[in-house]
Amino acid sequence: MKKMDAIANNAISAVASAGRKEHVEQLLDLADRTELPELRQAILQSLIYSDTVDVDAVVDRALATDDPNLHSTAAMALSRSGTERSRELLRELSRSDNAMVASSALGSLGQLGGEEAEVALIDALDHPDVAWSAVNGLQNLGTPSARATLLDAARTAEDPTVRSAALQTLPHLGAEGANDVLRDALEDVDDEVRYSAVGALESVGTTQAAETLA
Repeated sequence: MKKMDAIANNAISAVASAGRKEHVEQLLDLADRTELPELRQAILQSLIYSDTVDVDAVVDRALATDDPNLHSTAAMALSRSGTERSRELLRELSRSDNAMVASSALGSLGQLGGEEAEVALIDALDHPDVAWSAVNGLQNLGTPSARATLLDAARTAEDPTVRSAALQTLPHLGAEGANDVLRDALEDVDDEVRYSAVGALESVGTTQAAETLA
């Protein structure tokens, strides 16, 4: 088999979904032995979301590869675990040079929560290529400090991508001073930031917001 085809891929998914221990072990063994990257990826992608599989065993195999797609999938799967090891792996993956991998890890950290997750998400705001994931993660956390960070980022972040992303969360935060920040953003030098401010104010739907846009 020199190339994966749809039939083989579907067969792997079906076996993984069945979750029988002996079959899962055979798939893991095949993933370890194969020299075909597409086959390894198909197996691990299928197993990593199975409720009957040891997530850590699959994640370890995925992270042992050089495949950023598998690293990204592993990062998403780690959101199902709450162990300190999982959190440590996610913090490490959130600093990946690959934006897809880092974004997946940040999303999982936002779901898991905790002080160290919040620190990682705040640090990621300094990297515009993953700013949206960092902002969404902080919004999911919803802690007072996360809300304050988003409010400050909407107002003062140097990169307009970060300002724009943070502005769009403000209507959902209930943070004091959010309307003032949105009003000021209407005068931002960046078009994207101004559009985000308009959209956010429209979604607020209050009389004060309508007056601001008038």
